[in-house]
Amino acid sequence: MEIAESLMGNAVHAFGAAKQLLTDSFDPSFIGLYSDLAGTGKVAKEFRVFYQKASAGSSYTIDHTAYTYVYDALGRLRLTLKHDQPSEKTTEDIRRLLSQTQPD
Repeated sequence: MEIAESLMGNAVHAFGAAKQLLTDSFDPSFIGLYSDLAGTGKVAKEFRVFYQKASAGSSYTIDHTAYTYVYDALGRLRLTLKHDQPSEKTTEDIRRLLSQTQPD
């Protein structure tokens, strides 16, 4: 099972080594995704996430949905965890998923 963090909003301006530094700050096993605006929009729609450029004086920030996605060994999305979900609920969800029959 692989846990992947959505970095959609931040990926708009993260390239090469900078993108790797960003994903490594979460966990070295994470893979950062990047696309053009149309591709980013398509993936955001598939994952049902929100992102929007927000003015911050002379700069900007990206407002975005913050979920952790949990996939099974076959690459199927099995859980979507909210960032503010209590750890007890997260543990319960993951234990229930792990108790299910694993594919060969």
